[in-house]
Amino acid sequence: MKGFKKHIAASIAVTCVFLVCAVAIGMGAAPASAPEKTVQPEIVQSSMVIVPIESAASDAAVEAPVQAAPVVTPAVSAGGQTEAAPAAVVPSPALPATPDLEAAPAAPLDVILAVAPNAPTNLVGTFVGGTTPYVRLTWSRPSGQRPNHYHVYRIIAGNPVPPNLTPIAERTSTNYSDYSIAADVLYRYWVTAVNSAGQQSGPSNTVDVQTYSNAPCAAPQGVQAFVVDPGVSIDWLPNTEKNLAGYNVYEYRSNRWRKLNSSLLTDNHYYYASGVATRNYAVTAVNFSGIESPRTSVTPTATTPVRYEENAPSITVTGLWAVEAYTGASGGKIRVAGDKGARLNFTFTGSQVKVIVATYWTCGSANIYLDGALYSTVNLYSYNTKYNVIRLSIPGLKHGSHTLTMEATGTGNGEGAPYNIINLDYFEVRDSGSVPQ
Repeated sequence: MKGFKKHIAASIAVTCVFLVCAVAIGMGAAPASAPEKTVQPEIVQSSMVIVPIESAASDAAVEAPVQAAPVVTPAVSAGGQTEAAPAAVVPSPALPATPDLEAAPAAPLDVILAVAPNAPTNLVGTFVGGTTPYVRLTWSRPSGQRPNHYHVYRIIAGNPVPPNLTPIAERTSTNYSDYSIAADVLYRYWVTAVNSAGQQSGPSNTVDVQTYSNAPCAAPQGVQAFVVDPGVSIDWLPNTEKNLAGYNVYEYRSNRWRKLNSSLLTDNHYYYASGVATRNYAVTAVNFSGIESPRTSVTPTATTPVRYEENAPSITVTGLWAVEAYTGASGGKIRVAGDKGARLNFTFTGSQVKVIVATYWTCGSANIYLDGALYSTVNLYSYNTKYNVIRLSIPGLKHGSHTLTMEATGTGNGEGAPYNIINLDYFEVRDSGSVPQ
């Protein structure tokens, strides 16, 4: 019996071992068609890394490649259970260091400021006469900039600008003297600025300069001198030379000619308040080089005052005017107006004009215009009545036709009364060519 039990136990043990081995073999030899159980690999997120490329031609960025995650193979434990193998550690891509912008090498100044400069301004040109005449040019550099140099251009005014015009000068300063000029020519100039990279600005403003010859002008013609009250009024015909710069007037005193004007006269007329009839006077013409013509001398002509009464044909009026009789007035009459804006116009030829009025307590002020321009404002008021009052004298007029206008202002009465009358008794004119009317 005891041996039988041992036999049964051994058989059971062998059977168990057989079953275990069979199960193990069966699990290891699974059909090929059975799906294989795998552990999904851990997905590693990638980042786009922009890496600057140090190149003068491009600022483009390059995308860093992302390393692919490896496939994880399942492992089988000793007990037959499938276990996931630890996932492989994937190193993250190394990020490049942030570039130091301040430490980057500086670009050349001409690359940073690779733009043309602004144009020069305030170009001014002047003809300078003399033994060697020239044109003097000055200008201002562009605001806030300092160009490397300037180009000076010139053409004859009125001509088209030729293509590829060559500058006549290159200057580092803001001025230039042009000696290569011809006489009696109108030149046009302009200037440009150029930087160290050779870039040129647009043109400055243009300036036209007339050049002149050194030939002396002719002596003035038609010189006349009229004795006025006070002084001497001198007139002459204008010279016609292109190189005329102006005139000088002289008085012969103490055995020599003395120049009366402090600067060149540009008009063909001169009034000398201290002139007298017993001295001679002379006029010369001066060119732009300072060369003076011969003198043309003249002896002053005595003039007789010519009277133009209040009703002369050369007098016209606008507004309400009336002629009133007064025993103290010249010719026994005066012309009066009381409305503001009333005007009286007198046209005459002469070197001097005087305005003679009556003054009394109902009078006010009058504006006096000469050739359309306001010359003076006079007041005709007086507490007591007076006649033949010279209220205004204008001596030394240029010989020729003039117009004097009286206008009532509507103000000026010294009594505070509502009266501002103005009046005319007569005009007095001095000129050797005057004709009484």
